[in-house]
Amino acid sequence: MLWYLLTRIQTIGNLNFVPRGLGIVGNAVSVILGIQNPTSNALLFNSLSGDLMVNGNSVGNVADFQPVTIMPNSETPITLLITPNIFGIAANAIDQISNGLTGGISAKLQAIANVNNTPVPVNVQFIQ
Repeated sequence: MLWYLLTRIQTIGNLNFVPRGLGIVGNAVSVILGIQNPTSNALLFNSLSGDLMVNGNSVGNVADFQPVTIMPNSETPITLLITPNIFGIAANAIDQISNGLTGGISAKLQAIANVNNTPVPVNVQFIQ
């Protein structure tokens, strides 16, 4: 039993989350993430919840609760919906204006995914 748990945790630790695309769905932004599984074990992606951060401000909430099988030795795409946070967007706009619109834009997704009932941190940099 312990060996099984250790190999599953090691397998989950090898996952790579890669940005693959953006789109608009209703009043939300969609982000396509590729989940790369370089191991020979299939895994079950259960959910993901987190924030889209732009220049340190949370500009949207991210959630996905659709189970997806992450195939072994391949990349499995998932689509996440980002619901805008008006206060975070306003704070980001104020920061940009205060910096004379000269500051760069840094966007990243900070979330926790549930893979095989194990929490997995997700930190994906989109723009820097």
